[in-house]
Amino acid sequence: MTVFAFSSLLAAVIAAFLGIYILYRNPRGALNWLFFLFCSAGACASFAEFQLRMAESATMAQFWLKASSLGVCFSIPLEVHFMLAFTERKKLLAKWWVYVLLYAPALMFALFLMTGVIALRPVKVYWGWTYDATIENVADALFGAWVAASIPFAIYLCLRYYIKTTERMKKRQALYLLIGLSLAAVSSFATEISSSHEIPELSAFGFVLESTLVWYAIRRYGLFSLTPATAADKIVATMADAVILIGPGRKIATVNRALLELLGYEEHELLGQPVEMIIAQEERSQFTGTHFEQILATGSISDTETAFETKDGARMPVSLSGSVMQDEHGVEQGVVCIGHDLTNRKQAEERLRAMLFEREALLMEVHHRVKNNLQIISSLLKFQSGYVTDERALRMFDQSQGMIRSIALVHEKLYRSLDLARIDSAEYIRDLVVQMFRLYHIPPTDVALEMDVDGVMLDLDTAIPCGLIINELVSNALKHAFSGGREGKVRVSLQSQGDQLALTVSDDGVGLPDDLDYRGARSMGLQLVNTLVEQLDATLGVDSTERGTVFCITFAQPQREVSSRYGN
Repeated sequence: MTVFAFSSLLAAVIAAFLGIYILYRNPRGALNWLFFLFCSAGACASFAEFQLRMAESATMAQFWLKASSLGVCFSIPLEVHFMLAFTERKKLLAKWWVYVLLYAPALMFALFLMTGVIALRPVKVYWGWTYDATIENVADALFGAWVAASIPFAIYLCLRYYIKTTERMKKRQALYLLIGLSLAAVSSFATEISSSHEIPELSAFGFVLESTLVWYAIRRYGLFSLTPATAADKIVATMADAVILIGPGRKIATVNRALLELLGYEEHELLGQPVEMIIAQEERSQFTGTHFEQILATGSISDTETAFETKDGARMPVSLSGSVMQDEHGVEQGVVCIGHDLTNRKQAEERLRAMLFEREALLMEVHHRVKNNLQIISSLLKFQSGYVTDERALRMFDQSQGMIRSIALVHEKLYRSLDLARIDSAEYIRDLVVQMFRLYHIPPTDVALEMDVDGVMLDLDTAIPCGLIINELVSNALKHAFSGGREGKVRVSLQSQGDQLALTVSDDGVGLPDDLDYRGARSMGLQLVNTLVEQLDATLGVDSTERGTVFCITFAQPQREVSSRYGN
């Protein structure tokens, strides 16, 4: 093996390595794929050149000469395509005819070279086999013109971009690419145009030189991947929240000081590691299967609760936000995630939850004890009424028992409710009225009960006055409206009317006495109703005829302040 053959083999190996390396760095990037294909074409051409140098016969030399033409023909449009993408020619690359102009000639000339339309004759020289290329027909001239125009055009694109761009990093990237293109062009043209074959072709050497300079630009200035330099280090480094830049393969590209202090790691311990390393064990599957995929699919997530894991294995709750980072070509470069430590907030929430639980347990106990005490008072009144012989006094005892029962029922409902501040009006009024019918031993065949109550939530300050009013008005109806065995019905309704509530108690009994002034009545029941109406800041309307009596109380709906049990 001659040194010239070995140089071609080495060029093929280096080109293949550079292309694979760049694709591994970011397999999602379009530029990475273009560079990989460019390196692959160059590697194929260099390997075919190595085989050409080592050929044992003119026939084998001819075969490998034609094989090398494939790599040569396609490396040229790939180089131009790469420079169009790098120099941000987005509008141009959006047109289909650009791709036809790039790759159709390459395919045509590759076929011409393979079929002999463009003749390349193998020649044996002191360093191995090479070829003679002479212009014998139009196809030969077109091929030479295409090669001579394409490479300078790529250099022109890079040079123009270098002159026009004002960003320091982009200018340095363009400089390395420009040097690589120029050196490759000079080395190729200087040796290819020589017909004496005294100097071996250096196309493979020039190609490797160009690829290496591009590789250096990638490593040094992050041409294709997300690096601290392209992500505004100073801003990231001074942020109070933890910042993680995630590159291809979900590997950690960089982190800021806040994350290191939060988790207790050194920077070198995290860089290049899978991001799952800092996610709590029980959260990893959801992070990779849900949160990270959501970022890639939608472009971002915000305020998603998860947990980090510190170096010593402690769990740390965080609120995670993330978004996809793209370069100026719209190519995805990685993901940036920001984690806000929720430890203090979670601890505060636990303290508040414990305090709320204690408060609600205390309120439940208060309602339970009040209800029990009211029932004891009601039982004492019932016991005492057994020694009362005066009918008027006995009615007062019964009336007091009814009022106490209505108040006790409110506390019973609050004790059993999930909401310790409000009760369901429909359930409360139904139970209250049904209980009264049972106490008065009213069979449904004599007096029917109709109810139409909206499911309005009433607080304690509203429920108790409403219950006492209903107690008095329904008691009066049962005692006086159906005298003499008269049959009828009692109707109770509570309807929501905008921001007002209308409580109606009506019957179809004998009606009120003509001389009764319900506002100035001397009976304790109606006096109590008027007092409670004032307490609710309500209006009272009464309509009484021979066909019955209707009491309508209208008042404002209570404020909707919710106090749910256990904070749910």
